[in-house]
Amino acid sequence: MLILKSIFCMLMLTLVGCAGKPPMPTTLANADISGSTGLITGTITRNPLQPAYTAYGLYIRNIETEENHKIYTDLTGDFVDFHNLPTNNDSRVTGSSFALLLPEGKYEIYNFNLYELEPSGASTTYFAESDFSVPFQVSGGEKFYLGEFRLIANTFMFEWFGVEKEVLSGGTWYIYDFFERDIDMMKKKFPDVDWQKTKKEIPMPTANLELLIRSGG
Repeated sequence: MLILKSIFCMLMLTLVGCAGKPPMPTTLANADISGSTGLITGTITRNPLQPAYTAYGLYIRNIETEENHKIYTDLTGDFVDFHNLPTNNDSRVTGSSFALLLPEGKYEIYNFNLYELEPSGASTTYFAESDFSVPFQVSGGEKFYLGEFRLIANTFMFEWFGVEKEVLSGGTWYIYDFFERDIDMMKKKFPDVDWQKTKKEIPMPTANLELLIRSGG
């Protein structure tokens, strides 16, 4: 299985507010994916053994019109899967599937958002200091699988009044190809869509990002 690992530079800022659930239509049929409208699908995941961000996801924009979209999730993912993680002996991941209708055109993933809301009400957001480009294209009337976008959180140990606590500090996104698993979930959610014709388009980061391609599973 091909694994794409993209390591993004982090910047920490304090913000207020956060979006939670991933984009997912309540109903979806072949007629919705027609004319000049296409669909992207995939999953957003994390390692459940790590401390979790309140919400996390990726920003997408149309390169020509600069219209913005988001794919994201919160702590209440809709599935758990078991496979090998590259950085942890445990094999569990949890997350959410997404399905987003988009006008045809050229798009890019250009930034991300890792949002942490603390019990005190203070919040912290991590995102890339500079925008990057992970391009892909959407054609009208077609469905595209973008992959599993898996977040491995960066953490460090912090001592507070003699008690050690694992604290979040940014993270690394991995892009995986789990086409069969993810399309099977879409078939169950939206049985009226012909998912057999879904095209696989795992996006490749452009040269300004560190990219590692290796075999794994």
